[in-house]
Amino acid sequence: MLGWEIDAMMAPHLKVVHPADPPSEPLPTLRDIWREVLQPRKRREGIKRDTEAFYRRALDAWDGFLQSSPPGGPTRLTQCQALSQINAQALQAYQDYLVEQQTGARTTNLHVMCIHSILKAHAEQSGVHGVPARPPELKEGKAPKLYFSREDVSALYEACEIAIWPQRGAEGSLLTYAPAAGWRFLICWWFNYGMRTQELYGHKPDARPILWRQTTWEQVNPSEAGQAVSDHGWLWYTPPKQERHKDDDLVLPLTRITRAHLESIRPTHGADEGRPLLYWPRGYDQFRRQWHAIVEAAGVQAKPNLKTGKRPKLLPKHFRKTATTWLNVHRRGIAKYIVGHAEERAADSKVIAGGESEVSETYYDNQENAVLEALTSFPQPTAFERVFHAARPRQLRLF
Repeated sequence: MLGWEIDAMMAPHLKVVHPADPPSEPLPTLRDIWREVLQPRKRREGIKRDTEAFYRRALDAWDGFLQSSPPGGPTRLTQCQALSQINAQALQAYQDYLVEQQTGARTTNLHVMCIHSILKAHAEQSGVHGVPARPPELKEGKAPKLYFSREDVSALYEACEIAIWPQRGAEGSLLTYAPAAGWRFLICWWFNYGMRTQELYGHKPDARPILWRQTTWEQVNPSEAGQAVSDHGWLWYTPPKQERHKDDDLVLPLTRITRAHLESIRPTHGADEGRPLLYWPRGYDQFRRQWHAIVEAAGVQAKPNLKTGKRPKLLPKHFRKTATTWLNVHRRGIAKYIVGHAEERAADSKVIAGGESEVSETYYDNQENAVLEALTSFPQPTAFERVFHAARPRQLRLF
């Protein structure tokens, strides 16, 4: 009797595969159906490049969804990998995942529509009857302008001492700083510059977080159009969401506070210029859980909604509104030059507030000195001074 036959008798619940049998073909994935079926069809129909890119982003988000875990359960990879497993409940869970990732209502609706279109193309191509129903579209509307007080920011900063993630970097090696130092760096830079989460922590496959080579200790503005001098150096990056309208680098001065926090996470052996400032493991679930633990430890809460009485969740994206709010309180109108809101270039000489034309503002007025003055004099939460209270290199593990 052959060995595989004995194994089959002893474990009849196992699938028996004869050694001579050819290996089974891998089951097609959503990305396979997109590349082999729907994408060629869409290209014949003249699909726009932006629309094609949206399908790719929806699939990247789906991959992130598969790697995520519902509370108390295994990753969804085992539940939704096969096309036959993707039902209405899976699409609803995908939508919920996107919302949890702070994806806007319009983008969430488009992502779900893309995945549903791929499923529909698979059904038409393979003769499968029935396509899972799409969840109801989210209502689009302006999000409430929640922002943190300086006292809130200090409380969040102090609460970072409870952070236990991440201990290791993206490649598994132990970080040279404690988790609290990384989170305090994030809070400091979010407050001062209003960056989006993915511009500092690349938790999505298509994210392009700021790299070490995009910072310099040199004092003169590195921009070809810059002449301002910052005592603490500069950083530059192009916010991905504004590239379609304006692909110029946003060049910003480092300040006494922001540079100190950057140095607190600089690897002791020297930074690899091609790596992100935060070389953390990819995956939003752990990041989200650690953030909410910090918020809870800080005791910071949003006020209840006047109509529903529910308190909205406080999320990292609210730092973008925080930075915009406090920068404009400090120097009215300066925030858009620092936070980097995506605005299309002026097409005419329409007059803006203060009597200046949009053409003048867009093409001629260099705001580098105004930005430098605003950021270097920007009042900081008192807790940020903690970064100076311990001497290097021990401070990295004291945080």
